[in-house]
Amino acid sequence: MSKPKQKLSRNQLACIAAIICICGALLAVVIPKFVQARKTAIVNACINYLTQIDGAKEQWAFEHHAKIGDVVKTNDIAPDLYKGKIPNCPDGGIYTINPIGSNPVCSIPGHSL
Repeated sequence: MSKPKQKLSRNQLACIAAIICICGALLAVVIPKFVQARKTAIVNACINYLTQIDGAKEQWAFEHHAKIGDVVKTNDIAPDLYKGKIPNCPDGGIYTINPIGSNPVCSIPGHSL
């Protein structure tokens, strides 16, 4: 024996519709915030990597008595970085180390020290 199906009353349908509308409105507000938070996290991670590269440059310059304008090679500073290599920009940018006295830069606009 099967149970007879119950029909929903108008009040129940109105309640379900209201809940769906509220959930839709919340999602319309929350999803863009998550997207923005992700973009901000990527920029902050890139800037953190640039700061680490700059610190490794300063360490190398101190140890080798380098002067402003001296060229730093990737292999020179890699041992002072995490896992012994230059990190990658999480947004796909390319890092340029630059000589002593200049900040390292990322090829993505907005990713800078």
